[in-house]
Amino acid sequence: MIIVIFPSISPADLELGLFILNFILVGVTFALAYLTCRLIKLQTEPLVHVEATWNRLQFYEGKALFKDVPLVLFIKNKGGGPARDVDFAKMKDDFSIKEGFTKFKQAPLVKEGIKELAPNQEMPLAWLSIPTVSEINRSVKIKFEYKNLAGKSKAGLNFIDFHALIHSLG
Repeated sequence: MIIVIFPSISPADLELGLFILNFILVGVTFALAYLTCRLIKLQTEPLVHVEATWNRLQFYEGKALFKDVPLVLFIKNKGGGPARDVDFAKMKDDFSIKEGFTKFKQAPLVKEGIKELAPNQEMPLAWLSIPTVSEINRSVKIKFEYKNLAGKSKAGLNFIDFHALIHSLG
C-alpha cells in the first residue's frame, strides 16, 4: 500500500526523488570520510622545524645581562606524531658555532642525527656567541630529512637570518 502525501506526485517520481536523495547522502558520507582521514593524517604527522632564539636565561626585562649573549639553534617537532631518524647529511651550508672552533655540521646532534623527536619536543642543536653570529652576518639554509611512523621520508628546509637576529638586540 502506497500512501500518497502529495496527490500530484506519482510513485515513480517519489522513487526517483528518493534515489537522488540517497545518491546525495552517499556523496556527503564519502566526503566526510575523506575529510576525517585527512584530519587524522594531519594530526599524526610530524612537522620538524629549526629556529634560532636568544637564550632566554641571559635576559632580564628585555635587556641583555651579558655582552656575549648566546644564540641557541633549536630543533622542534610541531606536529602531532613522532619524527624519526632526523638527518642533516644533505645540508651543504655550514658555519662556525663557537668563535671559529667548531662548525655546525660537527655538532654532536647534527653529525649523528636524532633518533626520535616526540610531538612538541624541542632540543638545542647548537649555541652561538655574538662574535660568531657577527662573523656569519648572512642567511643560512638548514636542510634536513626525517621519517614519520610509517617510514615515509620528509624533507625540511629552514632559513636562519643571522643579520636580522643581531639587529634585533638593538
